[in-house]
Amino acid sequence: MEIRELSADERPEISLPIQAYAFQASPADDRLAETLRNNQQYYAGNVTLVAEEDGVPLADASAIPMRQNVRGIVFPMAGIAGVATLPLARRRGYARALVTQLLGQMRDAGHVLSPVSVPAVVLPAFRLCRAAKDADGPVSARVPHGSDACRTAG
Repeated sequence: MEIRELSADERPEISLPIQAYAFQASPADDRLAETLRNNQQYYAGNVTLVAEEDGVPLADASAIPMRQNVRGIVFPMAGIAGVATLPLARRRGYARALVTQLLGQMRDAGHVLSPVSVPAVVLPAFRLCRAAKDADGPVSARVPHGSDACRTAG
């Protein structure tokens, strides 16, 4: 499995078919495909990763950078969204690998919060972990149990 970040130019051709299959009526008609392509302007700034086998995209997930006010302190945050795997590739760990890498990338970029909105099949492997160095802070993020994602978080 190779995981790589998609450029904005690649997103319509690589990510949209996976997203449309997972979250829209199937099969997607031409009008829906055009609407999804036109909406790409709203995803500028998002980080989208794709998992591929032999160059074939099988799963993808995105992180949406934003800010969160926690008790009067504004923290950078990245919401994980749009986690999708094509049926032929399910139950092989693609979604988990994508979410793990996204959480690590967002943490390394300074996003200390990450609300995870992913299918329930991914969530049992995650636990809460301190994401802020401040021991008194209320901030935590979901990271994979047993991964290095918490190592530098505190």
